[in-house]
Amino acid sequence: MGHTNCNRHRIRAWRPLTVRITRSTSLKIFLAALAIIDDLGAVIVIALFYTADLNLIALTGVALVWGNLFIFNKIKVKVLWPYLVLGAVLWVLVFASGVHATLAGVMLALTIPLKLTPGTPEATKDESPLHRLEHALHKPVAFIIVPIFGFANAGVSLSDLSLSVFSEPLTMGVAGSVILTVSSRRKTHKTRNDQVTA
Repeated sequence: MGHTNCNRHRIRAWRPLTVRITRSTSLKIFLAALAIIDDLGAVIVIALFYTADLNLIALTGVALVWGNLFIFNKIKVKVLWPYLVLGAVLWVLVFASGVHATLAGVMLALTIPLKLTPGTPEATKDESPLHRLEHALHKPVAFIIVPIFGFANAGVSLSDLSLSVFSEPLTMGVAGSVILTVSSRRKTHKTRNDQVTA
């Protein structure tokens, strides 16, 4: 009887943590979906309102290339390079058609195979080419493209930048603090995962 009461107390003690984890996961999913929808809305606005004169021949080429990409998806081509080669051709044709070339990336992503794994870890690299491409692009996007995009949007001019700026104390201090912050967050995240797994 005492053992049963002890188990009940343990279950009650874990309930608030379970609720917090569930709410946190739901919030993350909601915010990710909101960000994706917001980005897609921006792409649609760009495609509609920043489009110059349309080139019907290029648009026909876009339709043919996109159709081939969908065929690759349906016959379950798991190798990435055919999608990337046709994706480059698609970008050139979309650009030549007069439609904003941003749309080409969305069109390509819709055709690359993705294996859904709800409630489980992500699919292996061989099973899900889109996961493989996402992981390959993560670091270049996070450390190169996003910073350049941020500087450009903020109106920061890099024309007078020289290599000597990287040896200045302020630059070294900021870089060191970023490295320490990222490493500490990774350790904390790993510790939490170990605790959840245990």
